[in-house]
Amino acid sequence: MMHLLRWSVLSVLLLSVAACGWQLRGMGHTVSLPFKTAQVEDKGADTALAQRLVQALASSGVQLDETAAVRIVLGATQWRTSRTGYTLTGDVAAELLSLKQPFVVFYRGKKILQDEAVVYRDHQIDTRALAAAESEKRSLQAQMRQEAAAQIVRQLSYLKLPHDQR
Repeated sequence: MMHLLRWSVLSVLLLSVAACGWQLRGMGHTVSLPFKTAQVEDKGADTALAQRLVQALASSGVQLDETAAVRIVLGATQWRTSRTGYTLTGDVAAELLSLKQPFVVFYRGKKILQDEAVVYRDHQIDTRALAAAESEKRSLQAQMRQEAAAQIVRQLSYLKLPHDQR
C-alpha cells in the first residue's frame, strides 16, 4: 500500500512539473532575437564555438546573410586552465577550466555592443584513469562552448534595433 502511495505521489509531482512547462535550462528553448538576418565574422574564435553560435542563431530563426545590417564579430577565444588541487604525491587532482569569448555587434557599421561570454567548469582528475579524465575534459570543453554560444544569443536578445530595420 505504501509503495503504491509513493508512486502515486511521485507521478502527480512529475506531471505537475511537466504541466507547468518547466524545462531544464537550455533545453528546447529558443530566444527571440530583434533581427532576422545576421553576419557572423570569425577573428580567431574557436571553430566549434563559432559553429555552435551559428546553430543557436539558426534555431532562433536568424539566417546568415553577408549583406545583413547586423554583424557579429567573434574575437579570439581564450582558454585557460588553472590547477586547483593536488594529490599527496603531487599530481594534479583538480583544474578550473575557463573560457572567454569576446564579441562585438555592429548595426549598419556602428558598434552597438561589446561584451564577452565567460564560462567556468571544475574538472576533477582521477590520476588512476588519465584517459577517462582527458575524455571528460573534452566533454566539459564542448559543454563550455555550448554555454558560451547560448550566453551570446541571450545578450543579443536584449538589443534594441529600429522596428523598420529588422
